[in-house]
Amino acid sequence: MPKTTAAPWGPYARTILRRLREAEDDSTFDPDIDMDGDTIAPRSKRTPSAVELLDALEHSQHQDSRDIEDLRAAGIDGYAMDDRGSDRPKVVIAPDQILMALRLAATFGSQERFGSALDQRACTVITGFEPIQISGAATAIGRLFLPDGWTSQARPPRHRDSAVLQLLRPMETGNNKITEHVIAKIEHEILAALARPHPLMILLPDTASLPANLRRVLPPALQLPPIDREIMLRLLGQTHSATGKVDRTLITPLLPENDALATMDMPSLMSALREPNAPAAARKLAALLAPMANASSDMTLEEIGGDSPAHRAAADIVSDLAAWKRGEAEWRELSHSILFSGAPGTGKSVLARAIAATAGVPLIEATLGSWQSAGHLGDMLREMRRSFAEAIRLKPAVLLIDEIDAAGSRQGEDRHNANYRANVINALLTEIDQLTRAEGVILIAATNHPDAIDPALLRPGRFDLHLSLPLPTQAQIRHMLQRALPGERAEDLAALAL
Repeated sequence: MPKTTAAPWGPYARTILRRLREAEDDSTFDPDIDMDGDTIAPRSKRTPSAVELLDALEHSQHQDSRDIEDLRAAGIDGYAMDDRGSDRPKVVIAPDQILMALRLAATFGSQERFGSALDQRACTVITGFEPIQISGAATAIGRLFLPDGWTSQARPPRHRDSAVLQLLRPMETGNNKITEHVIAKIEHEILAALARPHPLMILLPDTASLPANLRRVLPPALQLPPIDREIMLRLLGQTHSATGKVDRTLITPLLPENDALATMDMPSLMSALREPNAPAAARKLAALLAPMANASSDMTLEEIGGDSPAHRAAADIVSDLAAWKRGEAEWRELSHSILFSGAPGTGKSVLARAIAATAGVPLIEATLGSWQSAGHLGDMLREMRRSFAEAIRLKPAVLLIDEIDAAGSRQGEDRHNANYRANVINALLTEIDQLTRAEGVILIAATNHPDAIDPALLRPGRFDLHLSLPLPTQAQIRHMLQRALPGERAEDLAALAL
């Protein structure tokens, strides 16, 4: 029989999922809607009978162990089938609701740990959400995690009600973008909530940046765990099983590795979950994520074949990153940021991509133009933070900021939009400093005009190395052509290089 408590948070997750099934099965209760505006309360509970408690347990499968082995050999999940041979769950629940319930259960770990967040004057911060997930997370906590008699409220009553959790989160706009205005509003709400004796819980997306003086007084944030195989097995047990179980021995090897699952997008997950059974869903997910893990068509450093100081520094960075991943070097001992400059067409961006391709790590590409295209200053800064947050989430990774000179300099003679430039550069400096402390992200910038960059960005600690890329030599061009056209004669490649 497959183990269902492989994770320490497994028993707690089973309790939360049972509450979710009960809520979905109650036609008088809608777990999706905040029925009372700012108040989110759990479903009214009653004491269940012994028969109901037994019925709420994961249903048993009645297959003989030899039949299970035969079914597994045929690629069929016998553990998911009830005594009628059906693997369809009794209650159909939206997968994103199940997924959020599982990730929150893994965040808290146990009922006791969640209960400590309800102590008078307790304060808990949880981060790692996508903006679109914030509302669903708040609803899940209010509906599924709170004990009897408790409610969660964005604005608690003035009387000293001891059974109220202050649950604060940025209220996203219709396009699911949390703006600077929204962040400023929640800063005010946090300050007001800190003055009240009620327990406080704050949900924040990765892109939110609270002021330093507020971060200093808040406790270290709990991080919403990434999706991994354990979470996926439990999700499939709810979406593709009539018993609440899946055959772990069969399905685990079919799932993508944890690193790939951590980068999974929701369209891939929802597409995979449309498959008729758990093994098929796992195979579909692996197929969808496999190209993402090997999607890079960028040349490696070997394929580029350069021998300039910039190319040698790039090779050193790849070597150092590998040593750090093996635990043979401390991050602070390594050069982990580099600024490439040079004329257009010298291959600055190509070299940055080659570093990621050679190291076999994700590449996150950004430009000042792409950030600015999001809208006004607040939107631009939000997109900037999103790029840095994504790099940290995917680490080890390479973050490339192309055309970094577009940020301008606070010391430039042109005073037009000086305040805008100052805000952008200050935010960029803050993100770079936070990135350095996070460890695991190689920061690369490229520019055609290094003289136009603000001096603060060029100081040690922001970009360790400043290297110029010359035009490629004849030998390097021939080398790249030979890699691209391996069947051509050497003399033809030499003529083509010219």
